[in-house]
Amino acid sequence: MSVISILFLAPSWKYDGYGIASINRSIINDLWMADQKGAKIKMTCALLQEEDDSITDEDREDARRHNVDLIGVTLPRGKEELPPLSDVDDYCSAFFSRKLQGYAPTYIVGHMPYMFNAAFSIQDMFNFAEVVLVMHALPRKNSTVHVTSLNKALKDAYIVVSVGHPIYRETSKHLGAIQERRPKHKVYLPGGPVELLSIERSRFDVMRGPHNILVLTGENHNMHVPGLDYEVAVAASIEAASAFASSKADPLQSTRVQLLTVGTSEHEKDIWEKQFTEVNEKVQSARKQLSFEYQSFTDVADLKWPFQMSSVCILPFRPDATVYGVEGLWAAYAGTPLLVSSNTGFGDYLHSLKLNEPLIGQHWDLHSGQVLWQREILKKLSDPIAARDEAYNLQQKCLLDTSIACSHLELIRAILGK
Repeated sequence: MSVISILFLAPSWKYDGYGIASINRSIINDLWMADQKGAKIKMTCALLQEEDDSITDEDREDARRHNVDLIGVTLPRGKEELPPLSDVDDYCSAFFSRKLQGYAPTYIVGHMPYMFNAAFSIQDMFNFAEVVLVMHALPRKNSTVHVTSLNKALKDAYIVVSVGHPIYRETSKHLGAIQERRPKHKVYLPGGPVELLSIERSRFDVMRGPHNILVLTGENHNMHVPGLDYEVAVAASIEAASAFASSKADPLQSTRVQLLTVGTSEHEKDIWEKQFTEVNEKVQSARKQLSFEYQSFTDVADLKWPFQMSSVCILPFRPDATVYGVEGLWAAYAGTPLLVSSNTGFGDYLHSLKLNEPLIGQHWDLHSGQVLWQREILKKLSDPIAARDEAYNLQQKCLLDTSIACSHLELIRAILGK
């Protein structure tokens, strides 16, 4: 059997705020297991970096555990920040070609709507490489990624991987218009990190508090591709927390609102903190008894404690967002009571399991949306035992479901040519 060489593209090895690294690592883990069973696979991950040698020893060691080599591709001098990832192709050829001399990939894994142009630019350097195109989200109507670019990318790809069934259905419509060779098209359901599986909190601890409302920014939270309706999320959380903190149910006034991001750059952290503070000040006015904080993590494993200590985790997206929302699965694995937008891929997944309790319909009207989220958050806070029981049921159904593993197996078979 010949060696299958796969090149992954990403802005970072760990979680990056685009959802790229988490999908890459999930596919890499599946390929690593296939390699252990006899398939000959060589994996390399090319990471964009702002300066030479910025890949940490910790990341390199973590990658080696799955037989992955990390190479850094440094952007031109004078660029203080990474460009929008959909524009990476402008810098790609010269910098990638220098790093990839003597390298002959079988597949190049690119991501839509971010690093897909980079994948096709690299493909031009090699004679036989094929592109695996991962569809995280469909381009917005006013996006720089026009429909013509999308259709061309789909036509030129060898395998198209749609993250979640809603994106799979929409992508299938575009693929249906291709008259020439159509690529293989697979649906991919992200799995949850086992390190978030936690011991259930005692009922005494749940009743005692603290009562934390956890607002997650969600994958694709990056400033270039907004998806989270953070203003509705924060405003609804603060209003619900204020109502709960001033009630007899919370005599110690231990209610907190936390905004958490995973994998953001220092620049983006400043933007998120500024936005969160502005919404907090606008909504809260005289309610100074509330505690609110912003935190950012670089590794999902570090979220175990915030999840464990939260009364409810909310993940609201804009009505026009076409993303998966894998952080909802993180909360489910952690056994945290959850509320998530029904229009996400994860919302569609829960609906397929007949788990509709955590699903919230989205409204274009900000006030109506805020009132709806506020009411549902307050329900979770007011009956924490019922909320925890519901979360435990959600966790067990997700763990027992086989559709995630089946989607992974189908993709690996497509890559291995089986």
